[in-house]
Amino acid sequence: MRPVIRLSPRVIDPRTPRPIDAIIEITAPAPRNLERAPIDAVVVIDRSGSMAGQPLEQVKAAVTSLFRQLGPDDRLAVVTFDSNVDVVLPLDRHEVATASDAIGRIRSGGSTNLSGGWLEALRLLTTDPRPGAVRRIITLTDGHANNGITAIEELAPIVGGARGQGVTSSFIGFDDGYDERFLAGLADAGGGDDYWCDGPDKAAEVFDHEFGGLARVVAQNLRVSVTPSAHTAHTGLLQDLPASDLPGGGFELSLGDCFGDEVRRVVLRLHPAADLNIGQAVFADVRITWAALGAEPGLHTVTVPLIIEVDPDADLDSDEVIDPEVVAHVLELDAARAQREAAEFADRGDFEGAAQRLREAADRLERAGRDPDQVERLRRQAERLESGRWDDRSSKEAYSRYRGRNKGRSTSFFDTTRDDDPA
Repeated sequence: MRPVIRLSPRVIDPRTPRPIDAIIEITAPAPRNLERAPIDAVVVIDRSGSMAGQPLEQVKAAVTSLFRQLGPDDRLAVVTFDSNVDVVLPLDRHEVATASDAIGRIRSGGSTNLSGGWLEALRLLTTDPRPGAVRRIITLTDGHANNGITAIEELAPIVGGARGQGVTSSFIGFDDGYDERFLAGLADAGGGDDYWCDGPDKAAEVFDHEFGGLARVVAQNLRVSVTPSAHTAHTGLLQDLPASDLPGGGFELSLGDCFGDEVRRVVLRLHPAADLNIGQAVFADVRITWAALGAEPGLHTVTVPLIIEVDPDADLDSDEVIDPEVVAHVLELDAARAQREAAEFADRGDFEGAAQRLREAADRLERAGRDPDQVERLRRQAERLESGRWDDRSSKEAYSRYRGRNKGRSTSFFDTTRDDDPA
């Protein structure tokens, strides 16, 4: 891993210290196909009544296609759930024809026992574990969990506990009837990703994306801890990422798996303490740990100091002090957060407040000359809210874009065959 820290401002005046935004960029090494870790994955499919017809048929075809992508040392299982849970294919290597026949016999049924399907997948992965394998549960659902364990407060700790056994979990929300915040909470606990699959024609794409990521995993259990020094009065995180508090006002982030050549970013805001001495000062220590996979597996740790120059005579508005890329990234995160907040306002019926939040974020981006596509998207979403055309699909789109920007990964797969393309 190659960590780089970018700061804005890089220099502060001790008499009027202003907050410091910091981006910790962590670049994973390039993947080496001949040395990649084997994959043990279980796909968990919602076969409840709402999936009947084309949705289930498209998902079945998408899952079948995964068997054509497996390497010689990979294993894949398929579990289905409605009111009941069934193992369609055990965790093993399967011929495509055999897998296709078994998956083709899946039929839609009753209610949504998501927890039961996930727990059965965990049993498969922990009954016969392989050292060094990337183990992932991929769960797809189109509705709210209404059978088994249905409370996020109960299920998320169980999903999180599986990470101690080396099992991570991703969740795919299908169409617009599922609870996006429920799946996002489970994905955060499980160290995986959450996706919005907007319609049957995108089922293959979202599965290919998730499985392709597994094939490029070069490190697992990436953690970033931030320990502030006495020079820092307060340290805040500008992203919504799973974090745990550390003594002394610090925190640790759990970022899950890293793909080859992937750049992961952690964005902080540090508030300087009073009575700073002139010169260089360490405001925090950043500690990065991960478990490398491949030819040289093992645990690794890197510690990088976050150093700020304290100078009362510096030109605080110069290019040497202000990093425009940091400023722009912080603005884009705020715009993404505006989409999440707009969806929450709309859910409460406050469409005017939701539209205002989006327009304010769009205005700030436009003034900074950043991302005209995102500016236009925010304005269209505001118009949708004001014209009464905001619906469940609009909310899913806004929340999914927020999640993707926040995590730095693609999470939205739009059904382009629909006439009402989302804002």
